[in-house]
Amino acid sequence: MVFDNWLWPDRAEPILIETLRASAARHHQRLAGATRFYLNARAAPRPEEPPRTSDLPQHLALLQRAVFEGLTAHRRAVLLAAITRLARIQIETDRLIIAVREDVPRQVRAMMRPEIERAVDAITAALDDMAHDASSLMRSGADRRLLRRGCRWMPSPRASIRPGASIAAGRAARRLPISHRL
Repeated sequence: MVFDNWLWPDRAEPILIETLRASAARHHQRLAGATRFYLNARAAPRPEEPPRTSDLPQHLALLQRAVFEGLTAHRRAVLLAAITRLARIQIETDRLIIAVREDVPRQVRAMMRPEIERAVDAITAALDDMAHDASSLMRSGADRRLLRRGCRWMPSPRASIRPGASIAAGRAARRLPISHRL
């Protein structure tokens, strides 16, 4: 233990990425379990109360350690974006679990079932990607590159899509030179 912690410690960045992936997998499981309970209370156990603490302090401590080990400013921004994204996901998952634990008539649950299932399927698919693919976990605004194609500026294929952004607005923005989009 002394050897691992003081003489030759493991680098913090890979540990941070693994803890972020584990957090995404845990949020995926919690959300799926809460959904199963909400849609069919007899088939699934009632979800536990959300934890009172967050993974955020642990993630930030690992990020700080990685910075001390020589992490670049760009990589720090990318990791910080991934950390804050997962912190927001944890908060929203906790809020959903609290809401699911409330008594709601079966008719309301049945009426909302298709919309809930579609939304949860999309969210759990994204969380599953984050848990199994580190590159999807790391996509953020700080990690975007612009490529010049003809006279258009287009985001790279690795760039993520902002939630809530309209397709037409994105197309219009790509037609403008970069100086007009700032």
